[in-house]
Amino acid sequence: SDATMAALATAGKLANLTNAQVLALPASTIDSVPATVIDNLTDAEVAGLSDAQLAALTPAQIVAMESAGNLDNLTAAQISKLAPLTIAALSDATMAALATAGKLANLTPAQVAALPASTIDSVPTTVLATLTDAQVASLTTAQLAALTDAQMAAMATAGNLDSLTPAQVAALPASTIDSVPTTVLATLTDAQVASLTTAQLAALTDAQMAAMATAGNLDSLTPAQVAALPASTIDSVPATVIDNL
Repeated sequence: SDATMAALATAGKLANLTNAQVLALPASTIDSVPATVIDNLTDAEVAGLSDAQLAALTPAQIVAMESAGNLDNLTAAQISKLAPLTIAALSDATMAALATAGKLANLTPAQVAALPASTIDSVPTTVLATLTDAQVASLTTAQLAALTDAQMAAMATAGNLDSLTPAQVAALPASTIDSVPTTVLATLTDAQVASLTTAQLAALTDAQMAAMATAGNLDSLTPAQVAALPASTIDSVPATVIDNL
């Protein structure tokens, strides 16, 4: 039983399990296999694990297998079966390599949500584009800030950035803030717009600045912020703000 296997693991009595024994374990007990044992599996043996066994692997086990280099034969479909916290334990280098190999194409929303900021930039744009507004809005500010320009642009095209919060917008770097929908920026208050950095404001598009001007939320721009604006967007600054220069 699971309880018996867990007790044996705690007592250190599973340290000599053979690969054949590990492969024969059901999903309900494979999580008790010591990391030092499971990392002995070959690439082919890891790839031969069932979906249920893969889903039951723990973060410690996947890290051990990552270190042993025996994850190379897993397919995109198999990787999508890993538990969210398990795939979140993989390193930036491993996630980048998996992305390059096209093996992150089937990531689930739950897996994406669990990824740390250090690896979320490896998620394919095609995966991020399938997230709902609510799923994107539930990402942390650190996760959103770590997304690449291509990833944010893909989500903007998919129309799933419509529920971003002011805090999330404020956390975005200048390189991706131009993907924020005009309808989101129009909901910011004067104070929230005024708290944006000069780099963020300078990166906004003409359409974004025009939308904020129409919404009347540019009235608290500082002289430094106005001075940082490019020629293409400075025409959106209210006359009352210009008068204060």
